[in-house]
Amino acid sequence: MRAVQMRPDSWRQLINDEDHGGPMVAIMMLHHEHDPDPEMRPPLLTPEKREDALRTMVAGLPHIYGYFEPRRRPLQNTGAQRSMHRVELKIGRNEPCPCGSGRKYKHCCVDKPLTLH
Repeated sequence: MRAVQMRPDSWRQLINDEDHGGPMVAIMMLHHEHDPDPEMRPPLLTPEKREDALRTMVAGLPHIYGYFEPRRRPLQNTGAQRSMHRVELKIGRNEPCPCGSGRKYKHCCVDKPLTLH
């Protein structure tokens, strides 16, 4: 449900889609089972119905993944998920501290933000 909260518009389109929204029923039913708002709660689930809902939810996950596939592809070529590259040189733990104290980095500023003394 965190994904739904992160991009509610995209998920709302799936939930409202007559052809593809079916797998979301079990997810929403299980999510709202103990909702504080009685209006949101589904009918009481027996242990057997709960197991069926869990199986349905798991079986529907590939369909949900497939629904969002066309929306993911445009993002793959935009560089939206570029790897981070270090700009400054990495300081080894056993190297002298760059602050100039003469101590090893691991005994001086390793846990502190890099500041010059």
